[in-house]
Amino acid sequence: MKHRIVATLSLCGALAVPAIASANNTWHAANTEIGYTAALDHADGGKTRAQVINELAEAKADSKQWFFTYRNLGKPGWVKQGTSRTRADALAEVEAMTPAERDRLAAIYTPG
Repeated sequence: MKHRIVATLSLCGALAVPAIASANNTWHAANTEIGYTAALDHADGGKTRAQVINELAEAKADSKQWFFTYRNLGKPGWVKQGTSRTRADALAEVEAMTPAERDRLAAIYTPG
């Protein structure tokens, strides 16, 4: 049992070393009182001013759509779906349904 724990900890340590030693981050561990150093030259450029202004204009145009796009949340039913179907189209589809199709759907969606 001890060998398994030691092996697991060794593997975790070996996998963590490259992540700690990478220069992809602006914060680096250091043996100082604060515990880190900031290397701002390692930071990526980020977004340009024009990109931020465009995103702001889109957000002002449709704030709900922007919120659900950038927050990675599912869209609720009240968000515009963008369909070209009308209520008349849906009713026509229901009326054109055969009795066999209605029975099949009733068997699927009837509780109990």
